[in-house]
Amino acid sequence: MSGSLFHAREFRVDHYTGNDGQPHHEVVPVDGDAEIISYSSWNELKVYCELHGVPPEVWPEFDGDHAHGIDVPLDEVAAMQGPFRAAIARLPPEVVGGNRRLAQIASFLQRGEQVFFC
Repeated sequence: MSGSLFHAREFRVDHYTGNDGQPHHEVVPVDGDAEIISYSSWNELKVYCELHGVPPEVWPEFDGDHAHGIDVPLDEVAAMQGPFRAAIARLPPEVVGGNRRLAQIASFLQRGEQVFFC
């Protein structure tokens, strides 16, 4: 099973009525993108980072309650960025460079983008 890593300087919300008849919204990256990543690869990345001092609770991720960027609360996304950005910034360059996905995320953060996974 896979999820999506969203990244962008900002996100917009598109509102719609779902098949369930209820109002929903979808988070859309503005001048960004969404990368498809398996949950196992995402978890391996978190374990790698935890070995180097990044606590699992700082990762900006949304699981079961938010499927594929639908209904993800942007205020929560924004609130998670500071602690996550600080934790990644503390990692030594050789640790960041030692994992391709981590290096990619670090480059998003260095460009001033926000990131989240769901």
